[in-house]
Amino acid sequence: MKKVLGLTVSVIFLWSLSPALIKPAVRGGVSPLALTAYGTAAAFAFLAAATLARGRMGAAVAIARRNAGLLLAMAVSGWIVYPLLFYPAYRYMPAGHAFLINYLHPIFTMLLGRPAAAGVFRRAFRAKEPAGGAPPAPPFISLAIPVALCFGGVAVVALAGTEGDGAEGSFAARMLWSFLLAVAAASWGLYSNLRRNLRGQEGEPVSGADDLATLWAAGLAAAMLFAISMAVGGAGSATGGGSFADAIRQDLGDGSVAWDSPCVWIVAAVGPVELPALVPVLGSGLLVMGIGYTLWFSALSTAARAGAEHLVPPMIFAVPILGMAWSALLLGEPLSSAAILGAAMIIGGNAWLHISGDRRRRGGAPKPRAGTAHR
Repeated sequence: MKKVLGLTVSVIFLWSLSPALIKPAVRGGVSPLALTAYGTAAAFAFLAAATLARGRMGAAVAIARRNAGLLLAMAVSGWIVYPLLFYPAYRYMPAGHAFLINYLHPIFTMLLGRPAAAGVFRRAFRAKEPAGGAPPAPPFISLAIPVALCFGGVAVVALAGTEGDGAEGSFAARMLWSFLLAVAAASWGLYSNLRRNLRGQEGEPVSGADDLATLWAAGLAAAMLFAISMAVGGAGSATGGGSFADAIRQDLGDGSVAWDSPCVWIVAAVGPVELPALVPVLGSGLLVMGIGYTLWFSALSTAARAGAEHLVPPMIFAVPILGMAWSALLLGEPLSSAAILGAAMIIGGNAWLHISGDRRRRGGAPKPRAGTAHR
């Protein structure tokens, strides 16, 4: 269990760095499309290298042959729609608030995983029902309190007055981006449920291949994002003209991001910190997505071998808490009482759903496949 704990703590640390990496990039002028395209490409490169190192490329090819439509849907929902709605919000609200509202996705994963939705997914992708059937779904009435807690927490964060970088946005802008963050969370919930429908040669459910599905989803998304980028004249640039290499230099290489404002204590300790825009972009791709997902799947598989896979997902609820802490420490954002209350409500609602679901599974129903990521 020490190895599982170490892997999970590492995942928590890496995923929680997302606001501290993405906010300076967006504030420094890197477009959301460029940020998504380069970050996803970096994540795909690392995931591909890890797959090769483990000797699983043959299995990855087999998964791709039998699940092309599913992998394409995953790429669009989880690696294109999700970040393109999530990343721009950092311009209009404090990073800690955006990161916290984004954490609605476990709720949407649960709601979209109900039997009616699961049946639609299986029919769409010709996947068979898992042996033993699905665990009993809770009645809708039992979801009312945890769902109300989560969305109430979002309302507390969105309606509260804000301070610090990103707080200059109008009330209407905060409402709009709070809504779009909820849509992004729903898109990630869809992605998590799509991944449960991987099928084998005869349409049978496939387990233990979430890492391979993630690899191909990231690769397909990177290819589509770069195709879009080139179509508009550069990686995230709508100005047109010049070669693709020129667009890279324009959007990333010639730009810089700063941690010198508004984080006064960093300036006092080490002076202004200016880095090429490529540093946070690749950092978010390699650290948060590439290495983070590799360690996440390793933690799940290690815990499964010890019969303790149910212990890993609850620990991930620490991610938004640590993410808010990084936003306060590294970006200088004030940790408001509204954010603390909203965090308690959102995390409490998610924990409520997880605990109730775990009790139903221990009551005799088969366990669902591990692997649903909680970023």
